Amino acid sequence: MPIKYTRFHLSSAAMRMSAAFVASAALMLCASACGGHSHDDASASAISHDPHDGHDHEGHDHSGGNDPHDHTDPHNHADSEAGEDSHASSGEIILPECSAKAAGVVVEQAATSPFSHIIPTSGRILPAAGAESVAVATQAGIVRLARPWSEGMPVGAGTPLFSISGAALPEGDRTSRARIELKKAESEFARIERLYAEQLATRQEFDEAEAAMRTARLACEATSRGTSVSAPRAGFVLSCLVKDGDYVEAGTPLMNITSNRRLQLQADLPRRLAAEASGIVSANFRLGGGAGHTYSLAELNGRIISHGTGSASQSPFIPVIFEFDNAPGIVAGSFAEVWLIGGTQEGVLAIPLQALCEEQGVYTVYVRRDAEGYERRVVTPGRRDGRRVEIIAGLKPGEEVVTSGATHVRLAAASNAIPGHTHEH
Repeated sequence: MPIKYTRFHLSSAAMRMSAAFVASAALMLCASACGGHSHDDASASAISHDPHDGHDHEGHDHSGGNDPHDHTDPHNHADSEAGEDSHASSGEIILPECSAKAAGVVVEQAATSPFSHIIPTSGRILPAAGAESVAVATQAGIVRLARPWSEGMPVGAGTPLFSISGAALPEGDRTSRARIELKKAESEFARIERLYAEQLATRQEFDEAEAAMRTARLACEATSRGTSVSAPRAGFVLSCLVKDGDYVEAGTPLMNITSNRRLQLQADLPRRLAAEASGIVSANFRLGGGAGHTYSLAELNGRIISHGTGSASQSPFIPVIFEFDNAPGIVAGSFAEVWLIGGTQEGVLAIPLQALCEEQGVYTVYVRRDAEGYERRVVTPGRRDGRRVEIIAGLKPGEEVVTSGATHVRLAAASNAIPGHTHEH
């Protein structure tokens, strides 16, 4: 006796309705993300493309269930899922062009160019020779600051910096003693002058009394001026050498002032690289070794002054000194990260330093493959000059590298890894 089999079949109309709904939702989501363009017509067309959906016409079987040889399916979900899996495994990062523009993603075409031999090291910013002056104490006493001074503050020529008082000293105030001495000398000169007029004093006594009076007058004027110490020149405070209330002797340095027009960069070249000192022509530097602006001596009218052959302090470094024009943000006395520039090599593939990403010791860049597709690429970096980095392997000339906004591309890669929907039936 033949065995009957019962087959359950989902109508093709229902399957087409489900696929059309998914397509409509995807189109609406894309429109919302990239400018709000309406795809209502396309959605409506996708939903109602079969005029026989939902109608049972007598004499016509649209289910296809009675034909054992009917294996056609207008929406093969297995093929669709295989295609999506293949796309995901390609490693391509999808970032719509409108989203990339809004996020500030900028790309630059990698190309070969001249690249200089670089020696990374450290250094310090110093005032240029002849640009520094010192305010000194004109008398012994207790220092009082005219105002709190800090490095970098501007001062004009003749600006009062300190006052010095000797009133608290055991020998008393120098100014008061000078006035007493002047009054005594003037009285003695007046007495000798009368006697000399009456021919009761000699010419020598008259001259000695007059000289003593003049000396006392000069001393009194000097001590009067010495109670206040002013800036010897216009410039900026390089360092304040005393604190309020300190005792100083006459001639003690109180403050260093720099004109700040020209500065010096003293770079520390390791002794093992002493043979390369003669080939150094310029340098780039960044203050504090942080992520701030990188300065180029070539752009600051800089020039190399000297490179030493040794160090009296037995330091493991040899000083290489440059002079350059000052620029906003550069303060004498600051420490700097320095890249010494030597001879130039042609045909080096280099990209902006900010294009290079580092994650747990692995260096990568993001390469744009098309208008909306990007790729994460592992590269091998080489020399750096503070602005650009040499790429030894992993990148070819002509490829477009993300130089700004790499964070947004990385976030897009993370979002692409999250499945948007599943195919469960």
